[in-house]
Amino acid sequence: MAKRKRVLAIGDLHCGHHFGLTPPEYQESQKLPRGRMQRLYWKFYETEVKRLGAIDLLVLNGDAVDGKGKHTSAREQITTDMFEQVGMAIECVRIARPKQVVMTFGTPYHTGDSDRWEAILAEMLRTELGIPVKIGPHESVDVNGVVFDCKHKIGGSSVPHGRHTAGARTALWNMIWSGVGQRPPGDIFLRSHVHYCVYEGDPLLYLAMTLPALQGLGDEYGSTQCENLVHFGIVYFDVRGKGDYDWHTRILPWSMVPEQITKV
Repeated sequence: MAKRKRVLAIGDLHCGHHFGLTPPEYQESQKLPRGRMQRLYWKFYETEVKRLGAIDLLVLNGDAVDGKGKHTSAREQITTDMFEQVGMAIECVRIARPKQVVMTFGTPYHTGDSDRWEAILAEMLRTELGIPVKIGPHESVDVNGVVFDCKHKIGGSSVPHGRHTAGARTALWNMIWSGVGQRPPGDIFLRSHVHYCVYEGDPLLYLAMTLPALQGLGDEYGSTQCENLVHFGIVYFDVRGKGDYDWHTRILPWSMVPEQITKV
């Protein structure tokens, strides 16, 4: 039997945004509500990742950086310096200490229309941390015979009961693509982008899930345009062999997030 391998899956860090995942050296003053939230989010992430011990593979599933905030005139940015945002993302990976990283490209608005900042991040992870990094738009990786199919973007749903449909559609498309020999058959489908964590599947066929985000509540788009819950957290897998794996979510409890109410 193969040795158990641990896979950590994260996405939507949005480093550089006021409510993105922010290492301590970039955090703002505790006098600011967003500074306090940056500390809360980082502490949760750091604590949960360090509990995992040795991580064989880190899946970094897109939107590692937030970009220049063009649509909001950078009102929501800690910094618009993309090298600083990449530096934040490197620190987020550094504390996980993975043996290998697989990355997918995120949304061009955040990660660069002309400059692919996640590709720059991948190269800097190779040189600064000395670990193997693979990046692409749609990645498949075999872990002890279990194939992880990783891609950033997936369709969302405005109704809670419709959120599972996109995962089922993803798995069905994979069956079609693999049937014509253009994709390897997947076992676990990881998607991001929607900032909520849901999952569905069949115990003998596949598992499909959208990963929780590592950007918390507070961005203007979500506050003004969306109604759905946001899940902040990570997912990890212990893989022993084909059909033999388990997985766990670590989601920030709502009780730790300040209540969104005005009292008079």
